[in-house]
Amino acid sequence: MNANATQNFTEVQQVERQTGDRMAAISMQQGRESAGAAYAAAGTSIAGHRTALGLNNQAAQIEFTGRATGAEIMHNAAVDSAKLQAISMIISRMGAKLAQDIEKGMEMRY
Repeated sequence: MNANATQNFTEVQQVERQTGDRMAAISMQQGRESAGAAYAAAGTSIAGHRTALGLNNQAAQIEFTGRATGAEIMHNAAVDSAKLQAISMIISRMGAKLAQDIEKGMEMRY
């Protein structure tokens, strides 16, 4: 009976070792699959961040271009306005001077 018990004990130990080996193999495979999924998710996340960065850069460039164009339009309008005001002042002074000359001329006549 001792021989049978020893043989059974040895067989149980062997089955337990095989079960442990199988569980370790399954665990390692799951770890590999998890790591692969994590790397794939990280790659997707990085690609998403790069895309967002590219869109953000495009938006910043468009905003800058819009602001620069707006500033150029405002500058040109201010320059044109200043020119027109200068012309208006010259014409106004010429008109006032001409009116004075006409008035003096009329006084001299009469």
